[in-house]
Amino acid sequence: MKRLISMLLTAVLAAGLCLPSAAAAEGGAPSAWASEEVSRALELGFVPEDLQGDYQKEVTRAEFAQFAIYFLAVQYGYPSYAKAAYSNVRNYQIEDFLADYCDTQTDRFGKPFDINAYDPNFLDTSFRWWTAFTKQDQFRDLGVLNDQGKGYVNAAYFLGLVNGTNDSETLFNPGGAITRQEAAAMLQRTYACYASSVPAAEALTYADSAAVADWAAPSVALISGWGVMTGAGANTFDPQGAYTREQCIVTLLRLYDKAPEGRAQGTLKPLFTQEENIQRMMKLGIYGSSILYRADAGFCTVLYVGYLRRSGGSAVSLYNDTCFRILYEDGNYRTVPLEQGYGLEFRLSSDKTAVNFIRSMGGDSMSLDLNTGAITQGFRA
Repeated sequence: MKRLISMLLTAVLAAGLCLPSAAAAEGGAPSAWASEEVSRALELGFVPEDLQGDYQKEVTRAEFAQFAIYFLAVQYGYPSYAKAAYSNVRNYQIEDFLADYCDTQTDRFGKPFDINAYDPNFLDTSFRWWTAFTKQDQFRDLGVLNDQGKGYVNAAYFLGLVNGTNDSETLFNPGGAITRQEAAAMLQRTYACYASSVPAAEALTYADSAAVADWAAPSVALISGWGVMTGAGANTFDPQGAYTREQCIVTLLRLYDKAPEGRAQGTLKPLFTQEENIQRMMKLGIYGSSILYRADAGFCTVLYVGYLRRSGGSAVSLYNDTCFRILYEDGNYRTVPLEQGYGLEFRLSSDKTAVNFIRSMGGDSMSLDLNTGAITQGFRA
């Protein structure tokens, strides 16, 4: 019982805020102190759907990798969208982000990403990086994860967000918990993925500074100095303290709001301009792609794209994985899949805020909102 009380107090003090209610602690909802910030993080789109719950549970190393990749996607302007209930729907938010990031940035070793080094036999160039990361064998202990989980861990590793747990970097311990000092280090590495520079850290002034590992001290100083992580009371940091899902979400949100650089500060440029993105859309897919519809709506350009792939032998065919690409003036873009059937007979609405089309399967009249990416029944005037 004493150990349980100690763990609960540690989690509360680690947040630097008030004690959650008994009802919140027992259920899956966020604690009272975290509720508002968790809600905002959900609105921003960096809380994965499968991690929206059990908020007082200690976050695992694999879960942090997933949180961090989603967070970076949002930082770089890749919006989430409401997925339909189809098992084959791809996660375009993450796949688009990784495709663009790996084509323009360097890996954890400071070298350009080379697809052949990750997946020598790649076939699907439209989402080649996500496919490659799900196939990686960087760590020997990821067998407990599905392909999605492996993809997040490997992507986070090669982007430099997380490290292995042994000197040879062959073990990851995906289900292991994270301490507060480990969280600080991971948060700093996440920041370094989008910031132009990382400031020098000042000396720690916590009463338990001697208990902070040398490798974590600079990260603890920076992250706590920015107000992303707060002290644990009595001028202590509690470096070995627990780190929960809600604390992970809240500290990522504070990193978004309080760090010197980022989207909230207006300092993060998109990975590609609008025109560059349009040109890239024309070339996706190992056999190219077909632009089935294009319209310029002023604030955005919308493309309806079909990807050409090999259907068997040397034959090439257009598969059903067509999608809309809404490319905005600021360089950000949104991918909206059409889960069932093709789109036909496209027409821009009179106010140029929606594309009306017929869905081939069922002949339904549909409308794509160019601001939100939502597809609804019926035409827009």
